[in-house]
Amino acid sequence: HVGIIGAGITGCACAEALARRQIASSVFDTAPDLHQGASGNPVGLINGKLSAKGHISDELLTQGALYTRRLIQSFPNVMAQIPGMLHLANIERLQTRFATMQKSRDLPAECISYVNAKEASDIAGITLQHGGIWLPWVSWCVPSSLRQALVQHELIQLNLTCSIKQIERTQHQWQLIDHQGRHYEFDALILANSFAARQFSTAQPLPIYQSPGQLSVFQSNQATARL
Repeated sequence: HVGIIGAGITGCACAEALARRQIASSVFDTAPDLHQGASGNPVGLINGKLSAKGHISDELLTQGALYTRRLIQSFPNVMAQIPGMLHLANIERLQTRFATMQKSRDLPAECISYVNAKEASDIAGITLQHGGIWLPWVSWCVPSSLRQALVQHELIQLNLTCSIKQIERTQHQWQLIDHQGRHYEFDALILANSFAARQFSTAQPLPIYQSPGQLSVFQSNQATARL
């Protein structure tokens, strides 16, 4: 029996992976529903990472994105699409990076295409002033629908509006104590609550830091509706 602190996409995905292997889990989160935090954004981009000369993180993140895309396709109720992504070389740094990538990396066509401004415009449906790279496998999903799909299993117990205040390690188990003084015991423990994990002494030695993100939402107009 595994305890999971955090009901974002990471925590829910861990619970689903365990349930698929017939391992029970209990997921705890302080939020009242599955539409909170960074995983509560209206849209999430499922994208890998391609550096100019290749790095181990490329493999990890790109394989992760491809796996996530396949996983989502197994859940019919998850709102998602695979439209691909244009990354425009609209600044000199990106132009240099893409040129180096094209010369030094032998990536297959199903992974990446290097496009000029005309080709990019044809793909986008609007006139663009720059070329760049076309990644046909990049997709997006609605995170809340993915989280709901991941925890629909009898071996997953969801405990919302439940704040874990203390973690203790006994001889053979992990013991969790919530804000109401209730105790829970587990064979293994997963911390999936981002920067909040640092509240526990167990996680304080870990190199966890905050990295703020940004999501901008715009009304479509006559030009962007053609994208």
